[in-house]
Amino acid sequence: MRTQFTFLLFALFATFSYAQTTYNLEIVAEGNFGTTNGDVFNVSNSTGTTTISSGVYQAANNSTGFDILQDFQVFGDVAMIVEKPAFSGRIVIVDYPSLTEVHTFTTSDAPQTISLVSETKGYVSTGNPATIQFVDIANNTITPVTDANNDISSYSLNMVHANGIVYAAMGSKVVMVDTLTQAVSGVINPGIGSINGLVYDELTDMLWAMNGTGSLISIDILNSNSLGTEILTGVSSSALLRIYDSKLYFWNLSSQSLFIYNSATPSTLPLTSSYTSTMSGNAWSFGYGRSFDVDQNTGDFAITSADGFMIPSLFEVVDGATFALIDSGSATGVAIANRLRLETFPAGGTIPIPDVATLPMINEECEATLTAPTADGGTVVATTTDPITYSTQGMFTVTWTYTNANGTETQTQDVVIEDVTAPTPDVMNLAVIDISCDSSISSIPMATDNCEGAITATTVDPLTYSTAGTYTINWVYADAAGNETIQTQTVEVTCSNVGLNDYAVSKISIYPNPTTDVLNIATDEVNFEGILMNTQGQTVLKFNNEKMIHVGDLPIGVYYLQLSGALGILTKKVVLR
Repeated sequence: MRTQFTFLLFALFATFSYAQTTYNLEIVAEGNFGTTNGDVFNVSNSTGTTTISSGVYQAANNSTGFDILQDFQVFGDVAMIVEKPAFSGRIVIVDYPSLTEVHTFTTSDAPQTISLVSETKGYVSTGNPATIQFVDIANNTITPVTDANNDISSYSLNMVHANGIVYAAMGSKVVMVDTLTQAVSGVINPGIGSINGLVYDELTDMLWAMNGTGSLISIDILNSNSLGTEILTGVSSSALLRIYDSKLYFWNLSSQSLFIYNSATPSTLPLTSSYTSTMSGNAWSFGYGRSFDVDQNTGDFAITSADGFMIPSLFEVVDGATFALIDSGSATGVAIANRLRLETFPAGGTIPIPDVATLPMINEECEATLTAPTADGGTVVATTTDPITYSTQGMFTVTWTYTNANGTETQTQDVVIEDVTAPTPDVMNLAVIDISCDSSISSIPMATDNCEGAITATTVDPLTYSTAGTYTINWVYADAAGNETIQTQTVEVTCSNVGLNDYAVSKISIYPNPTTDVLNIATDEVNFEGILMNTQGQTVLKFNNEKMIHVGDLPIGVYYLQLSGALGILTKKVVLR
């Protein structure tokens, strides 16, 4: 009788509240173990009366539901559902909001948690074995991410995506997965013990982690994952960490009380409760699974209780500013609510409606500058606090905000900067190089890169040869993104002092060789020119008619001395040590 009376009070209050706020609430029902009644249900009061749909997936596909629907996530017009029964489960890709099935993967790996980072990329944490699987939605493939150091030690209940990285909480650590390379790229140890909540603040580019005793700590992901000071909120049995407007929302499941910590303007500690639910349930069934959500446009929130793990589950929708009930009651047909998605709307009008339902991914090789999208037929231009120009390689997410007199709406847009084009040689067929023995090649070929412009070739092959013959140089043009073009060039080496007779050769002596300070030139020649070159063919010293050359200031190594006079040209290798 008490439960019925409480529900009547909720219903009366909800009727009073309809004139102020309407809402759409998606409740994910886990379903009873061994049955197929897990599904997604829509609860709405947009008509002035609370309506509850049947299972959306079952209706859309004319099929049964799920045996333990473990997680559900949406990105644009794509959604992913994971099922974890006692036997082989499923990872299902569906259209959103119809939930019409697109593709299904059958798996016995015990899928647990989803991170859907774009309309083409999803990640699923599994428990048997402990892996994170990359789901390529565009190609309908699924593969484990690379984990070279075996950092993935268990399944994760908390995975968030930020700036091209999926952060997965596992025990007391956070494992990082790069969404471009599909590999584990690092591990963060927040130092607060077992992690019970993980969220990303888009306004500050901070991760926040929470343990089960209400301790919070920030992780600066743009500053080498540096940790903030641990915040002791004094809230026990803490769970269901969420964020809105840099405020951290979480519950004491034992007292069914909501607490809010303002990270922008730090709240007074210990925290005091902002709201207490009157739904029936205990510390295990209240807020079961992930069944708490905060509308990112309004700050209104919803919470459910699985009550006695029977049908139906209970729900409350609450005004985030006044903490007054908007609506509450029993969600008919919902067996064990375990996740929510809430949208609330002010009375008398609608929040902005984006002109494009799903913003296209921007994919460029070098640089991209975004154009702000519009809503309400072009009358509302979106704003963002994120950069709109990107030139660094990687994947980024831009959050656009539309604002009109009735409120705000947000959309995300993925930006991928990925250079996959190698430099193009300026000369497609390099000419044969003809040099004499011990002469150095000084003409280095060039290429043009689509992003960096001029690229100078490098090589590990020698640029000086002391033996006559035909050689091949492999020139490498490499850009900063790792793209390479290799070009070969033939070198013909002739060992003769062309134009210098035997008498002249015998009358020229260079000593000491090797030397450390001074190089002497003994010759009867009066007028001659000399240059000293390094092994790259660069001239490091020029002189005329000088027979004592000071070389002590030059780096040690091999050099080439070239003398030019009336009798011809002579090149000698000298060593500085």
